[in-house]
Amino acid sequence: MPLICDICGRHLSPAEVNTIHATSVVNAASKGYVPSNLPPTFKSRHDLFGFTVAYYWANIIVKTNSSSDWGLCQDCLDELDRFNSK
Repeated sequence: MPLICDICGRHLSPAEVNTIHATSVVNAASKGYVPSNLPPTFKSRHDLFGFTVAYYWANIIVKTNSSSDWGLCQDCLDELDRFNSK
């Protein structure tokens, strides 16, 4: 099974995956974090349900995956870390 970043969907090699606990993503989302680089399919999903990107991200994606570790590319991890350090 190919490895992808759980935020942007970029294909990754095993060495490129940064595994983090969901708490980092949940905390950031609760403070308003919405990734800047979501996959193109994300727009059609939130439009389908009539939600804003921010609502769909925080209340559907993050809450659904709030008890699982996340695998992120370095760019998404850096963005998340910058947001959490505010």
